[in-house]
Amino acid sequence: MRFFKHLFENKLVANKMSRYANKNLKHSLLCRNLPFALLVPLILTACSGDNAISNAPDPSPPLNFRQETGETIGGLVAFYDFERSFADVTGKVATAQPIGINTSDTSTGSVYIDEFDGIHSLSAAAEFSGISGLRLPNIIYSPSYTVSLWVKPETEDVGAIFYAQSSQGSLLLDGRGLTVTGNTGQGADNNLPITYTSKDYVLTEGEYSHIAFSVSYGAVNLYLNGAPIYAPGDYNGLDVFGGADTEDTSDDWLVDDDSFGDLFSGQDTTVALGVSADTGADAGELKPFRGKIDNLRVYDESVYYVNLILLANEVLNEGPAATITPLLSGADIELSWELERIEATSISLSRQSFEEPEQVLDLTGDMPLAGSDTRYTDSAVPAGRNYRYTLSAVTEMQQVFSPLSDYIRVPGREAYSAISAALNEQSENIELSVYLENIDLASYDILRNTEALVASAEEIATELTELSYIDAVDDDSPHAPGTPYFYWARVTDEDGVVTTSLALPAARATAAGEFVPPNILTLEENQDGFCSVDGAVENNNAGFTGEGFANTDNAPGTSIRWKIAVETPGEYSLRFRFANGGSGDRPGDLTLNGEPIAMVSLPETGAWTNYENSVRLTLNLEAIEYDIQLTGNGDSGLSNIDHLELAPNDSGAQSPSGIACQ
Repeated sequence: MRFFKHLFENKLVANKMSRYANKNLKHSLLCRNLPFALLVPLILTACSGDNAISNAPDPSPPLNFRQETGETIGGLVAFYDFERSFADVTGKVATAQPIGINTSDTSTGSVYIDEFDGIHSLSAAAEFSGISGLRLPNIIYSPSYTVSLWVKPETEDVGAIFYAQSSQGSLLLDGRGLTVTGNTGQGADNNLPITYTSKDYVLTEGEYSHIAFSVSYGAVNLYLNGAPIYAPGDYNGLDVFGGADTEDTSDDWLVDDDSFGDLFSGQDTTVALGVSADTGADAGELKPFRGKIDNLRVYDESVYYVNLILLANEVLNEGPAATITPLLSGADIELSWELERIEATSISLSRQSFEEPEQVLDLTGDMPLAGSDTRYTDSAVPAGRNYRYTLSAVTEMQQVFSPLSDYIRVPGREAYSAISAALNEQSENIELSVYLENIDLASYDILRNTEALVASAEEIATELTELSYIDAVDDDSPHAPGTPYFYWARVTDEDGVVTTSLALPAARATAAGEFVPPNILTLEENQDGFCSVDGAVENNNAGFTGEGFANTDNAPGTSIRWKIAVETPGEYSLRFRFANGGSGDRPGDLTLNGEPIAMVSLPETGAWTNYENSVRLTLNLEAIEYDIQLTGNGDSGLSNIDHLELAPNDSGAQSPSGIACQ
């Protein structure tokens, strides 16, 4: 190749080396005193054997630098935290919009909000299905900028994460690193791509990683989880070859400088998350991202790396927290507590006794404990009652409360019964245990309800004598997935006296599976709202709900149709439960009242008996009737559709309803 021919032309080598020397690099691309045979495999690695993450020295702090917090770093253009919306938290730029499989596909995408899988406890994140992305406003418009975000890929083939494109070129962050194309200043035509990466750029499936990159007039810094993995002049990780590996060497090149041209200043730039201009569905194409993205921040300057490390550590900054634990010790209750990320000046303790009406007693009253205390003995505790505790920690700026502790009982002299419940996650049975106090047991009955009301509870077992019982999942007792169940013990002693465990605190356990909200519409076959299938309703593959599943004929253009009425306008989540035991995706085109909405991917589930509801779209619906149609666009038709689910994203909104088809 021309590269190696030039490598041994003394004049060219001397010119290149002088440029590298002027950059004061720790390593140069060209390794001296190495035989030709050893040079080829070492070109893309550190020639000295140094395993440092970055070969470049730490950058000098800018003038007047001071370390900021994640909330006060200067130059913030946009911040998308995906807490139940795609809006920019700063209010400076427009809300992100779901799009299709690439930036040219402006149909409604299937990106939605996962309210419980953000980087912080119980925070939200944007979930990408691998077929859609988010279109962002023009938030990169200068020669210097910084992008920071958290990424949780669900597949090994990570696909497109962040993308920006102008008439001058494009910038793509994906599973390989950061790739710049267009006006790069490299190659015979100054337009060969550069990929900034290193051996340390590894994203782990199912785990959040923090990625940040800054660009200062074409000079790139790339960080993963706060560690610099590429810095200007670090040729260790740079993809330095261009052109085709053929006899035609006109496009072969050697890196003069790892900076690239100004792509975005004054340009009308397309910016996207999860897709690029080149993402597609075919195996040979760059894939859209599938997984979670959280806390995207974009700055209009090259943020100094110490501040980027702050952003990488924000997952640890959960804010102050307090927990309290009671323990019975003779007739007393010993309390211990832990404070996290808080320097308390004083601590107050409260005790709740379960009786009617429930009483709350402030243990410390007007004399709170010192902030350094971690234990307290509650010695004035009447016997024969259940208690729980809470703690208040006060600082100069705020007050933090612990969650209520579990109930703890001080035994008394009266007859008393209680029951505990726990889900066995392997068997999916709910296992119960009965506690008796001052009772000579003859037998007991088990009562169960889906709400904390003993008066309307059903009797599920009678005349038991063992103090344990398994509420097993079977055809006669199918636990509703994700539903909480409450239990009581009705105990009869040897004298015929009946004692029922307290109405509260009742034993409670949540059945295995995904909870179905009460305002969700589930359209099964052969009911109002299910119109037709170009095929048949079948029941030969187990695992379905309702009467069966809709199986389209194996032909393109075959459809399933539904009809609904929406009472409350707003944002809705649409999901399909399906099975695909074939080879390959069986996608379909979704229309509402004849208008195209999105291409819906229905990928393999491993077997025709394995049903998933992983496909979800976010729709803005009016208060009208809708004809919904899903049409297969492949020779095999659609995957088997078990049912369609539709629910308002506003929990207070009225559920839509299925209506008779005309």
